[in-house]
Order: sequence, then structure tokens, then C-alpha cells
Amino acid sequence: MNRRTLLKVLGLFPLIGPALAKALAKFDLKPPLRSGPYLPAFFPQWDKAVDGLEEAGKWAIEIERARLPSDMQVPRVGQIWETVRDCEVPFRPCFAQDQSPDGWARTKHFAALPWKLMFGGEAEVRQGERIRVIGVDNPIKPLEVRFQPLRYDELQAGIVPEEVRCAPGYVGYEFSTKTAKTLPDFGKGPCGTYFNEAFRLVADAV
Repeated sequence: MNRRTLLKVLGLFPLIGPALAKALAKFDLKPPLRSGPYLPAFFPQWDKAVDGLEEAGKWAIEIERARLPSDMQVPRVGQIWETVRDCEVPFRPCFAQDQSPDGWARTKHFAALPWKLMFGGEAEVRQGERIRVIGVDNPIKPLEVRFQPLRYDELQAGIVPEEVRCAPGYVGYEFSTKTAKTLPDFGKGPCGTYFNEAFRLVADAV
């Protein structure tokens, strides 16, 4: 395009512009949607005026709780359940809070335990083993359930290492696991034991 042709085209813009705008006005053109993260309707609303970083964990937990299956059988404290297959569940040793004068010595002994023993590990639970629910993190839609085997004393030596059982302040052990698989768990393949998959209710709470 030479300079003369370019000047002719530019000279037509004042005439073409209004006509083009009038033609486009006949179409119901909507402004483009604003891009941003998609949040489902059930997500809790984040109020910047009052919510700080200290509330982020609680916010995330409530989102995860909303993802629990609607048809999940909710475990209740005091109920008896049994395993429907062999599985592994996390166990945690429990320690009493030490307020005695020699608490410093006890703390040093406790700190000498390997980290993996202080916080527990995985315990094998055989098919048909019965357990009692001792706690849930929410009575309506629990994400986590805590429980103990009915054969508590009989199984203890095979679950909790001796050095942990002999540690000052040790008072027992408990199991805990996630109640059900939620959306983030589906891409992980075999990952842990979910209570509603590995256990069935056999007796309600008295």
C-alpha cells in the first residue's frame, strides 16, 4: 500500500466509524466475563474485614467437610464397628500432661524417643476386629474418627513399641482415620484407610 492509498483509507474512518457503531448496536453483545477462580456455591464466604490468616485453616477444613459423601453413615461415639477387610490404620500413643517436680527429666526422656515413635505409626487391623468409637471432630459431618479396639490390652504390645510403652507419662493408644474419601483423595490411588470403606456398624451406642 502506497502513501496515497493509505491517506484515502484514513480519510474514510470518520465516515465508517459511526456507521459501524450503529450496526454493532443492533446485536446484544455482552461484556466478557471476568476471569477468576471458580468457587462452588457451598464454599464459605471469606470476609476480608474480619477473617485473617488464623482462620484459613478452619476455612479449608469446612470446605473439605462439605465434600463428604451425602450418603455416608456417620460414626457416633460409643458405637461398635468391625473391619470388613484387613487394613492398616494410624495409631497414636497418648501421654499424660506431666506436672510433677521431675517433669524436666521426664521431658528429656520423652524427647529422646524417635519422632516416628512419639507420633505413632501404622497398625495392622485384621478383618473382623471390633472397635469402639471414642471421638469425632464433628457430630454431624466428621472428617476424622478416633477409636480403640475392643481387645485393647491384648493388642497393645503388638501395636505400640516397648520403648514407647515404657516412656514416662504413657497412658495408652488410639486409632484415627479419615471418615471418607473426598475429592482431593481420588487422584492419589491407594492411599490409607477410610473408615466408611473398611468398617461396618455392628452395634449402636448405648
